[in-house]
Amino acid sequence: MDREILFKGKRIDNGEWVEGTPINTHIGVFMCFDENPHYCSQYGYMEIDDIVKIIPETLCQYTGLTDKNSQEIWENDILCAHGNPNDIYQVCFGEFDVMNLEDETITDKVVGWYMKVIPTEDVLSMLAPFNADMPLNEIWVENCGLEAIGNVFDNPELLEGGD
Repeated sequence: MDREILFKGKRIDNGEWVEGTPINTHIGVFMCFDENPHYCSQYGYMEIDDIVKIIPETLCQYTGLTDKNSQEIWENDILCAHGNPNDIYQVCFGEFDVMNLEDETITDKVVGWYMKVIPTEDVLSMLAPFNADMPLNEIWVENCGLEAIGNVFDNPELLEGGD
């Protein structure tokens, strides 16, 4: 199954989110809107309307998943599970541990999309195995009723956890 690979980032000039193809240059990271971004970067040809400079730290990739409201889920989004504001996660990509839930031992490491628990007032968010990273996939989205409630750049207060 092919999935569309999309990126977004915040414009450096006005802070608005833009989607496109990121291009890393010696003078910064830019988002290219041209239909053929590889041509843009390879040959240095770009129209002024086809490119904007973005804040590099805000570059996020689309996971290919949507939340319970059909809203796209992006890297660095904050997700709420079961409608509980104390059951929240940050969307990440990288290596994470696979835990055996019976004895709470780490059995493997995998690379992919995962949800990192954000500790809250809810004691469970601080105790194993409830504080373990979990894979982000369609099954978790559906079973947990995951909903995107913000992201780490626009809503840093959500990283503090809880209501």
